[in-house]
Amino acid sequence: MLFSDIEGSTVLLRRLGSDYVHALDGQRTIMRAAWAAYDGVEMGTEGDSFFVAFHSAPAAVGAAVRAQRNVTGHAWPQAQRVRVRIGIHTGSPIVHDGGYVGMDVHRAARIAGAAHGGQVIVSAATRLLAEERLDPSLDFLDLGDHQLKDLPAPERLFQVKIPDLQVDFPPIKSLGASSSLPSQRGQLVGRDDDMAMLVQLLSGGSSADERVRLLTLTGPGGSGKSRLALALAWQLSHHAGRFPDGVFFVPLALVDSAEPMWAAIAEILDVPASSRVWQRLIDRLRNRTLLLVLDNLEQVDGASAVISELLQNVPAAVMVTTSRWPLHLVAEHEYEVSPLALSASDDPVEVSGAASTQMFVQAARRVQPDFSVTAENARDVAAICRRLDGLPLALELAAARLKMLAPHAIVTRLDRVLDLASADRDVPTRQRTLRETIDWSYRLLKPEQQLLFCRLGVFSGGADLAAIDAVAGDIPGDLLDRVGELVDASLVRVSEGPGGEPRFWLLETVRAYAVDMLRKHGELERARYRHADHFASVAEALQPVMRGPRYLEAYGRFTLEHDNLRAALALAVDEDANTRHRDPEPPEMTGMRIVSAMVRYSRTSGRYAEEAEWIAKLLSIAGDVDHPLVARCQRMLAAHGMASGPMGGRELARSSIAMSRRLGDTAELVEAMVALADFDLDDDLVDAAEALVNDAVRLTREIGDPRIGHRVDMQRVQIEVLRGHFERALEILDEAYGETASDHSPLDRLSADHERAWILRRMGRSQEALRWIRAATEIAVTLEFAWRNGINFLGEDYAGILAELGDAPGTARLLGAVDARREALAFPRTPAVDRDLADSLGKARAALTPSEWERYYHLGRGLQLEEALVTAESWHG
Repeated sequence: MLFSDIEGSTVLLRRLGSDYVHALDGQRTIMRAAWAAYDGVEMGTEGDSFFVAFHSAPAAVGAAVRAQRNVTGHAWPQAQRVRVRIGIHTGSPIVHDGGYVGMDVHRAARIAGAAHGGQVIVSAATRLLAEERLDPSLDFLDLGDHQLKDLPAPERLFQVKIPDLQVDFPPIKSLGASSSLPSQRGQLVGRDDDMAMLVQLLSGGSSADERVRLLTLTGPGGSGKSRLALALAWQLSHHAGRFPDGVFFVPLALVDSAEPMWAAIAEILDVPASSRVWQRLIDRLRNRTLLLVLDNLEQVDGASAVISELLQNVPAAVMVTTSRWPLHLVAEHEYEVSPLALSASDDPVEVSGAASTQMFVQAARRVQPDFSVTAENARDVAAICRRLDGLPLALELAAARLKMLAPHAIVTRLDRVLDLASADRDVPTRQRTLRETIDWSYRLLKPEQQLLFCRLGVFSGGADLAAIDAVAGDIPGDLLDRVGELVDASLVRVSEGPGGEPRFWLLETVRAYAVDMLRKHGELERARYRHADHFASVAEALQPVMRGPRYLEAYGRFTLEHDNLRAALALAVDEDANTRHRDPEPPEMTGMRIVSAMVRYSRTSGRYAEEAEWIAKLLSIAGDVDHPLVARCQRMLAAHGMASGPMGGRELARSSIAMSRRLGDTAELVEAMVALADFDLDDDLVDAAEALVNDAVRLTREIGDPRIGHRVDMQRVQIEVLRGHFERALEILDEAYGETASDHSPLDRLSADHERAWILRRMGRSQEALRWIRAATEIAVTLEFAWRNGINFLGEDYAGILAELGDAPGTARLLGAVDARREALAFPRTPAVDRDLADSLGKARAALTPSEWERYYHLGRGLQLEEALVTAESWHG
């Protein structure tokens, strides 16, 4: 029995108008010709629909195929597309009044109603009878069991695959395949790329060998693994023919071993109790094509064995599992579910577009229906999402607080983020708070794994294996294997560090839990001291590299470890820690090792103010004690020009000189002399500065340290320029940076080129100065963010050169960009620079009206300084 009709005939009638009768006539002609070719008997015709009986199933299928081919190839009125749907069932209808009636007729009609235009769907009975005598070019696609309207039991349906005609159709219009999926909670947010990848993994490939049969979604607690797996199951349940025997979601959070796991699977599959022994369950599933989503496997002892049995004995089954660590089976394809993406800025548009924000807003609207991101709350919403690592569970817990608190109030309470609790009664106990979620994973670890995990909490911003060994090297077992176990448990994340070495890190929410546990076990302080000592050694090893050709490499490593170095300094200035721990090295001395090793990094990265604050605190803790590190820090704070309190910068430099003399530290004495000479030069006390520098030259020759010698030479250059001895200044510069230029860092080469341009400008050789300032600019651009303060001086001297060359607009623009940058860094121009540029800038100002100067100057303030420097060449060709 075959039923057919035109899909969307009402729409077609509206489009064709009076031409619809021609389309209807054409459809009837085509269909009747197909029925007649296979001896079909029309049992009923109404409008565009047909009910036709055939003597055999192959004849019915052959007639349907012929009809679809001819409908597809026909030229329809107004170039419209006519699509016919056909359903076929083989049964024993009841003869009544010259026609057929009964359930089999009804079943055939329902099958046709489930089809799409261009599709031929048949019942299992028709497929069985037609398959052996079917045209070899045709095939059947198993669409699985579907519940059809008004029929008591699911019906197994198949699509006839017709060569050269459409094969891929949307899910058929049934009540659904025989599946068991819980409802989804809210819209899936921020997972479009994940969903596309996962669907491709489970549906891709032209053969079964190319498809993934075991997909494990791993990730930390609260990352949304279960929600993603459920959404994936729902989407795949609508893929026609992919899983004809259904898609099933099996929750296993309350299961702890293999036997109840088998029982849980059997229960979801609605297997009778008598067949829930695993061997019988395997027999029932052996020939079924289905998808099993097995949720929360991490605590199931023997889960790998269960899944291995299913993979071996149910060859058409596919499994998606969620777990905090992988199963380590050969067939397994692991997919890490990362936290949701965060906004990189506080701009309201960018904040609104971030997936983490969208998740937060969705959850917020459950308690505050009109909540949205605004210009007023964008910064706080972004801060909440960042502090919560973009973890969906954490975002939901925090958003629930909007019932009582504004976003800003939530931000101020994020230090208690682990204990934010859910008010939802249907949330599993392990997910009531973040602490319980992480604790669920922690309790599944072995004792030595727990200890290593806790110690990893002291690292801020991640750590390499050397750092982990320094803090946790006494824990038994191979360190890399131990950390790998924590990666598998989704408590530790791994990325590629410098040189391709692995770098391990914890989400901030997870790290907060680790620190709490470390404190609870009395291990926190000892781990922090080990951490601080290690990173002091790292900084000291990088310090000399910063002065050589591998400058950028060292700069990048300092940047990578900056959060760890900052954490170490926080310990060094912790008065309670200093009281408890004075041996073998007082914490403030460890801190001084760090800041003194970081000095060049801090200056070039624009962290002047932060470093000055650390140094001032460390000196206050150290008190009145003679120590090389104290003398060095006094000199460094003096050089910052940010000293405050009882001693100003000049006094600190003098104190450093006196202490270095008492300690016999000649190298530090020279550095302190140079620092004091800088103050004299800023105050135009050239004679006093020259006396200091001459002493420094003599001492430098005694110690033979070229690094310090170059620093002294640069000050000699300045003094010669101020004396008007320009040619001698150039000679000293050539001596310092000529033959050994390749041994210097790019920053040193930049400084030398810059210094040469400055001298040439002072000599009136501005065109030559322009060439050297451009050479310095080329290096500065390659350094990117590795020269954040020095680039201000470069911009100012470039402006001075442009002024001497008569480019007053370029001078104003460049000076505007420099001033904007200095204000952002809170690093004002020195009096010496103002004096040096006074004449040049005066010429530029005189060449423009006040309003013209202001216009170009404010135009420059809108430019990034790097951009202004690069484009300055085009301003003055």
